[in-house]
Amino acid sequence: MTDSHTSLSDLLEINRDGADFYEQAAQSVDDARLRKLFAQLAQMKSELASEMSDEVPAKAARRGKPSGPVAEFQRTYADLRKNLRKPGGNQIDVLEQAEGRLHSQFQQLVLDRDQTFVVRVLAKRYLSKVDPLHREIRARKRDLP
Repeated sequence: MTDSHTSLSDLLEINRDGADFYEQAAQSVDDARLRKLFAQLAQMKSELASEMSDEVPAKAARRGKPSGPVAEFQRTYADLRKNLRKPGGNQIDVLEQAEGRLHSQFQQLVLDRDQTFVVRVLAKRYLSKVDPLHREIRARKRDLP
């Protein structure tokens, strides 16, 4: 069960980082549709992180330098921040791929019987809210050069 809690802790940290990234992206991007999409993603990620934080044991809290998936997402967000004002299709593609990996992690969390019922319900609810936004990311990717 330790691995489950570590994984949950990672997902919580990734969501917090994602909420910060999308909040900044919503304020920085010129495209109105992307601005709205990023604001919605920031809000959903922030809400999930807040709701899920009560379910992560204090002993699983992260200390020190991030590694593994947390570090990978932090690098992705840092790279994307560089061209945030007018992102092209390549940047949106990278974002879509990162969010797709995160989506898969949450699908696994929903099925993980080692997690509490509350965590699984929160993950499932998050997925149902974020699915339409993922479709919008894909649509925007096709529209950008």
